[in-house]
Amino acid sequence: DVYGPELAVDDSSNAVLAWATMKDGSYIIQARRWAANGSLGEIKDLSEPGHHAYETSLAVDPAGTAHVAFVRNEELIMRSIAPDGTVTPAEDLGAQPGDDPHEPFVAVARNGDAQLVWAENADVGFDVLTRRRFADGSYGPATPVGTAVGVDITTQLVAFGANGEAHHVWRGRIGERIRIQARVLSADGSLGRGERSIS
Repeated sequence: DVYGPELAVDDSSNAVLAWATMKDGSYIIQARRWAANGSLGEIKDLSEPGHHAYETSLAVDPAGTAHVAFVRNEELIMRSIAPDGTVTPAEDLGAQPGDDPHEPFVAVARNGDAQLVWAENADVGFDVLTRRRFADGSYGPATPVGTAVGVDITTQLVAFGANGEAHHVWRGRIGERIRIQARVLSADGSLGRGERSIS
């Protein structure tokens, strides 16, 4: 069985797909290239049997490098796939081990930077965190951007602006209503003013 397909396309119309599938008794994440000419690349295992992996998010930069984020047990994993099929080692990007990350979402900028946002359990509700993977493969720190209370699903999203700033939104309860909250992370990594209610 296959679950949760993700699809992204680069500037040359080459696509990458990622999904979860059962293998040897546990769910793993797989990915495959789908070239503009219709040819299919090799299926890549991005996680290994014996550790359940799920909640996949995928984005492709303009040059064709795919960035895949997923949860493996209680780890937040990110891997990148170069246009030639080379896969980077798995990296745990969570703030602290055992923080139970969930609902990762990844976006890419025109310069090849990738931004990952996710939620982790907190004393009350959830913390929403973000982390940048720079085009050179290095990572910035895990940065809290806000909190989400009174919801079971936080549904955080991120998108890049023209100047490299990352716009974050998520769901959280304010008073009697569940609203969309937002915050911007600038290109230099500094946070804008506090959380804003959008809805």
